[in-house]
Amino acid sequence: MTSISSEGARLKRPTGHFSMEDLQYLGTQISWVHFLSTLAGLKYAMNYQGMSKMDVALILQLEYWLEKAMRSYDPKGAKQLVDYINGGLYGGNDFIYHYMRSTNADFIMLGGGKRAFRKLPELLKKGVVGNDEYHDYKDVLMKEAKRLNCTIDNLEIMDDHVNYEMPW
Repeated sequence: MTSISSEGARLKRPTGHFSMEDLQYLGTQISWVHFLSTLAGLKYAMNYQGMSKMDVALILQLEYWLEKAMRSYDPKGAKQLVDYINGGLYGGNDFIYHYMRSTNADFIMLGGGKRAFRKLPELLKKGVVGNDEYHDYKDVLMKEAKRLNCTIDNLEIMDDHVNYEMPW
């Protein structure tokens, strides 16, 4: 992914969506898989943390802007992804980080673009509790942890072959 440590890589917009006043709005580049997985984790955590109305409103805004971004990028592909915004991914999955990393690597290897975007629903099935893809990947993680004599938490995704420098 592009480093945003330098000001030149930072996404900028002169106004935000909360106000029409001139103020610099800073953004970043994030993969769809990272955003959806992070949102699932945040929504899951909402069940266990004291949440104010403002906290809930901010989560709803994240959902709104994510869905809007998806629909503006590709309405056809977005139609298949909306369920993942609305709770399709299980944020309480103890190994959501592994599921996210593996799915993101698969997505990146598709090369980006609308073709890859439209394949996301199939790739994301790996993170939906109860289906075959979820259980198959959990079995892979368990076997690998047993082989290496460690816990799943200590496993690292082998993604050295993945070029994360996406053309934005």
